[in-house]
Amino acid sequence: MCPVNLGGMRLLNLDEIRERFPAPSRPSLETLRRYIRSGQIHGRKIGGSWYVSTRSLELFLEGAPSAGPDAPPTAGAVISTPEPVANTAPSHPETETT
Repeated sequence: MCPVNLGGMRLLNLDEIRERFPAPSRPSLETLRRYIRSGQIHGRKIGGSWYVSTRSLELFLEGAPSAGPDAPPTAGAVISTPEPVANTAPSHPETETT
C-alpha cells in the first residue's frame, strides 16, 4: 500500500499502526478501531479506511491525551452555554380562571 500524506502529515492505516506495537502486546484490528471510535487515538476515515497520523499514534503510545496536533482547534475547549430562560407560561393552563 502506498504511503498516505494529508496536509504534510504522514498517515498510517490500521495494519501499519498494528506493526508499531511489540508482537506480544499487538492489538487486533478491531481493538484499534475501538480506540479510534472512542477517541483514545485521533483518526480519520478516508475512503472507508481508518488512518491515524504518526504524531497521534506517538501521543497514544506515550499515554498523552487523545487530542493530537491534527485534532480540530476546538478540541479540549470549554464551551459555555447560556443560562436557561425562565418559563413564563403557566404550567397548567386548564386550571386558570377567566
